Amino acid sequence: RMLFLTGAIRRDQSSAYSPNAIGQVLPRLTFAFLPSELEGFKNSKMGNWWNTLKIRAAYGRAFVFSAVQYFERFTTYTPFSYVGGLGGFTTPLSLNNRDILPEIKNELEFGTDLEFFKGRLNVTLNYYSQKIENLIVRVLPAPSVGGTSILSNVGTMTNKGIELLISGTIIKSKNFQWVSTINYNRNRNVVTKVTLAPGFINLNAETQGIQQGSPFGIFNIRYYARNANGTLLLNADGLPQVERGDASGKPQRDANGQPVGTPLRKIFGTALPDWTGTFIQEFSYKKLALRIQIDHNQGGLRYNWNRITGNNVGNGLMAEKELKGELPRGWVAAVGGFIGPRIQEEHLESGTFTRLRELTLSYNIGKVGKIGNFTAGVTGRNLFLWTEYTGYDPETNSGGQSIRVLGDDFGNFPIPRTILFNLTVNF
Repeated sequence: RMLFLTGAIRRDQSSAYSPNAIGQVLPRLTFAFLPSELEGFKNSKMGNWWNTLKIRAAYGRAFVFSAVQYFERFTTYTPFSYVGGLGGFTTPLSLNNRDILPEIKNELEFGTDLEFFKGRLNVTLNYYSQKIENLIVRVLPAPSVGGTSILSNVGTMTNKGIELLISGTIIKSKNFQWVSTINYNRNRNVVTKVTLAPGFINLNAETQGIQQGSPFGIFNIRYYARNANGTLLLNADGLPQVERGDASGKPQRDANGQPVGTPLRKIFGTALPDWTGTFIQEFSYKKLALRIQIDHNQGGLRYNWNRITGNNVGNGLMAEKELKGELPRGWVAAVGGFIGPRIQEEHLESGTFTRLRELTLSYNIGKVGKIGNFTAGVTGRNLFLWTEYTGYDPETNSGGQSIRVLGDDFGNFPIPRTILFNLTVNF
């Protein structure tokens, strides 16, 4: 068989969303064609070393049910007792929305699977284009609303990218084998439409948010005032200061060349990486096996709260330089928000890192008496981290899995280094 076509149609509706969210027809279609099954391909000289050529395509439309938990669209009140034992209820700070609509994901994917040299070399390549409608996030409402966040449908977002997997057996002999695997992922995320309000919408403490035409979770923050040549524009005391300007975001200067007007913000980028990759090497010699996995994250910004917070309490490189006289007295206070607004640009750092994710050494003992196959091994995870990030770990996030907080480091614990010893028995 060389041609495959499958399809399905379903209709979904969930009580977790507004009753006005009528059930939708959700189609799914997959297609696959194997030219390598053609007689002309198999009987050709090329067919001797190129064993499989598979071309794939798929389209699907689905609800993203995980975006809202059951009953989350309802605002719940917390009971408490007044002084004297009288009961009452408090209104929550996180407000909900009875009319919330479900996120709908549309995805189109093209791909190919290649096999060469009787399985010694395998290549998988995918391209995907994803569109999410009725994007759900908690946004920061106006103070008059009475809460700190409200559940909202804010617009449309797209993800487009490629996934590449290459795996090959470099050496294969009677006693020794070496298998190498490389994985590469590149995604480009854009909020293509914002329906809630024009301009920038805050999601997290006025530092991260969304804006039409930009990636999700962009950093929109206050920044250093600079001279035309890029150097810091210092005030009369020789200290750095925040950039200021008019309502349009254009910097302004007074007669002395100093910033004047409202503190300005600008977009610096997002915590989302430029690309990620994994490099796996597997060696085996007789009964001994070694597996090495290295992960790499290229790009993406990290908002290092500890960088300024530590300096503000005298525990940081900037504070140390000021104490040594390498920076003017008051430099830390000027950056940290004690003399004028905090210069948030100082928080930002590159999130690029390379991590030795896993190292495993195992030995196949074989049978012990009449008991089945024994394998003993030791595994180390997160053993080493190579990065220029000055915090503990650029891979952690103070918001956990929350999409409102990305690349945020505020007293985060680093990913632990672990050593595991194991004994496996197969009967």
